[in-house]
Amino acid sequence: MVDQTNGRGRDTSWARWFVGEDLPKVGAVRNMMDPTLFGQPAKVGDPFYVCDDDGDDSGGVHSNSGVPNHAFALLVDGGSYGGLTVNGIGLAKAARIHYAP
Repeated sequence: MVDQTNGRGRDTSWARWFVGEDLPKVGAVRNMMDPTLFGQPAKVGDPFYVCDDDGDDSGGVHSNSGVPNHAFALLVDGGSYGGLTVNGIGLAKAARIHYAP
């Protein structure tokens, strides 16, 4: 949400859901609309989802972030996934749900 509202970087429709797309030498590290592009799960049942704690990621706190990232992207823009169609509600309303104090 911050990336899409701070007026910096490449926030074109192509890069809208990439995370880190403006990092020099590294580029995007995640895609919130399609987490599987970077080896992250889009849902809990994906093969990329991890449940064990190998000590490196505290049970998958980073590697499993694709699940809430994907949910947020769908909530904002809408789309189809897993046979369901989600009607997007826009960035401001979705932010109030996800980031409410």
